[in-house]
Amino acid sequence: KQQMYGILYPTNHPTSTKGVVIIHGWMGSIPKHVRKYADLYTARDWAVVYGSSSLTTAAFRNTSKLDDAAIESVFKASEVLRKIEKAEGKKLPVILHYLSNGGAFVAESLAILTKEAKQRDEAEYSRSTLDPEVKQELLFISDRLYEKGYEVVDSAPAYLHESALFDAIDHAMPNPYEKIFTKLLLLVWNVLRDITRTIQRKDTIEVEFWRNMIESDLCLRQIYIYSVKDNITDSTKIDELIEERKKFKPDRNIISAKFEDSDHVMHLRRYPKEYKEIVDQVVNSCSMKP
Repeated sequence: KQQMYGILYPTNHPTSTKGVVIIHGWMGSIPKHVRKYADLYTARDWAVVYGSSSLTTAAFRNTSKLDDAAIESVFKASEVLRKIEKAEGKKLPVILHYLSNGGAFVAESLAILTKEAKQRDEAEYSRSTLDPEVKQELLFISDRLYEKGYEVVDSAPAYLHESALFDAIDHAMPNPYEKIFTKLLLLVWNVLRDITRTIQRKDTIEVEFWRNMIESDLCLRQIYIYSVKDNITDSTKIDELIEERKKFKPDRNIISAKFEDSDHVMHLRRYPKEYKEIVDQVVNSCSMKP
């Protein structure tokens, strides 16, 4: 399989490394785009596993390939952590940072897989029986993310309106002919998918995805970074999501950084000082006791 995720280390790794960050980029992002976010963390002595699923995987919400992306990132983060923890003799925290729906879809897969890994009865798995090694690594990362880590959500999730998806394609694909072809394919795909789900008496993809976002239980601490100006991720839907998540699990600590005039996945560029302060806040709160 093609490798989707790379690893970056801080300058004085492993002696100075405080933990591991997993970053899932937005639809259409390439490594150098996501690297800007990774550099924020390596500068603060965190190792980073970073990358993104392919544009078509995100556009068509291919659950199998999204699972592959989630699992690859977990295995790479686990490998880094095990080496450091063996040398240091203590557990280190994990931060999960994802951007737009391209990242949120991978985080959705990670949440579903982690929930399955925690189930005692394999008959209850919603997709398939997990490989024992995959289950082990999912639980290893969850143990370091859930209570002592942090979940950083940038420009996500975007409610799955068709218009938002097409805007995201416009954002991700510069070639006009590729845009038109991809949109036509998606229209046909969405119609066929919706017919199939209606016959199967399943919820629409929009309802299913939003419910998964509300019920996701990856981490007790979250920060949402979003903007009123974002034409893809509706800020009012994020406001509603935050309230729903607080009701769903009252002990969850959720804070928000809501900007007024930054575009989709442009908050770091528009507000570098404020964004770096957010990262400082996150990493400083993630000290894990041995």
